[in-house]
Amino acid sequence: DLEKGLKGQLNMSQEMEDLATALKLNQWPGRNPFSKCSWEKLAWPSQKNLMPQFADMILRVDQLVRWTNDLKTPQCIWLPGLFNPNSYLTAVQQVTARKTGVALDKMSIETHVTSMWCASEIQEDAIDGTYIHGLYIQGARWPKKDDAGENFSVSGTSCAGSLCD
Repeated sequence: DLEKGLKGQLNMSQEMEDLATALKLNQWPGRNPFSKCSWEKLAWPSQKNLMPQFADMILRVDQLVRWTNDLKTPQCIWLPGLFNPNSYLTAVQQVTARKTGVALDKMSIETHVTSMWCASEIQEDAIDGTYIHGLYIQGARWPKKDDAGENFSVSGTSCAGSLCD
């Protein structure tokens, strides 16, 4: 309908105007509280604009297609790409509890940071649990091997650090 309205073949309704405005602003239709066209209630929660969120959706579909084609748990999963990451983490806990014989209520989630930069660097499955990628550090940097230990400036404050295996 929007395409017909833009071509002049159909009268533009308020919903069509709101949709065209949101698309021009790279927003999900409905983020404006006065908008009569709302898609946001049908989308997963995100602070991203329309194009980055659409690109993420393509990556999510790709991850799910690869997962369903293999029908085995991936060596490393893009955690932010799951619609409900807590369910996946709970399932990992259940599988690990069955494998080790530990009671599920005695299990906990731990995060161990590795020095691997790409998911493709993983050669074998995790012993207990799973590898994940796609997490971000806000307000910090993660230097690679050559840059590790060097001082750098963040808003005039000198900082240094390194990651060791």
